Amino acid sequence: MSFFIWWGSRRELVRRGVVVDYCWVCRTLQPFVVVDSFMLTHVYSVTVGGGAYEGSTRMCFGCQNSYALDANRYAEVLPLGAATTLSLHEGLRRCLPRLAEVIEIAGALREATAKKPYRDVDGRTFRELAADTPDLLAALANAGWDVAELAYKIRQWERLPEDELREAVAELRGIARGAALVPE
Repeated sequence: MSFFIWWGSRRELVRRGVVVDYCWVCRTLQPFVVVDSFMLTHVYSVTVGGGAYEGSTRMCFGCQNSYALDANRYAEVLPLGAATTLSLHEGLRRCLPRLAEVIEIAGALREATAKKPYRDVDGRTFRELAADTPDLLAALANAGWDVAELAYKIRQWERLPEDELREAVAELRGIARGAALVPE
């Protein structure tokens, strides 16, 4: 007489919510589905216990690539339906408020470089210093660097003495070199 016990484990994926972040494949802001992974034990295909939490990932709506999820990075994980009801900007503001602020500052700097700043007639000094600043701010913030304080300082360019502005932009470029976003 034989007696068989059928037991084992299986992985279960549970969609928890949505976050908005920068996708390095799509090269733009995208909504991501947050997926939690649990390892469940079963006997005769009946789950026994609650299962062990293994970790979380985020999957891009655009390219379907999955990335590890750093839960501490996000201020909030939005409900699943939020991906269709909220704009990307509002989702970003709720999930990553500091990144949203830095992106707004970078946009304001782009607009400012198109205008003549007060500091000299042709605006050469400011345009020279700020040529790549908005892109560097956005790229560093997207990569997870906390550059908000530096962004606030650069945003005040009209009130900064030229040497302080040069120092702030040099610091930003130094961080970008360290992050391998710009060549040495």
